[in-house]
Amino acid sequence: MVKGKNLEDDYFIRENSASKHKLEQEHKRERQKAHDEEIKALHFMKCSKCGHDLEKKRMSYIDVDQCTFCGSIVLAPEDIDRFIAEEKSILKALIDFFK
Repeated sequence: MVKGKNLEDDYFIRENSASKHKLEQEHKRERQKAHDEEIKALHFMKCSKCGHDLEKKRMSYIDVDQCTFCGSIVLAPEDIDRFIAEEKSILKALIDFFK
């Protein structure tokens, strides 16, 4: 009967350990998420070059964020793709025009 009690104790020890590990992982994820949100809030709409504020501007067909201090321009990835596609179509139209 002692052997069965040891197996039962071992089971509950393992379950308790697994439960603690799961809670630790959840707390770690929550702390990381809070940290990421804090960092994002600190850097949102700030120039990566000089740290000053960015302001949104419309340049032809895309929105850009421009630094109010150094004039750097920041493009979102989707705007870069759109810009490249638009430029290709403009170049193609010019080439076709001169053919």
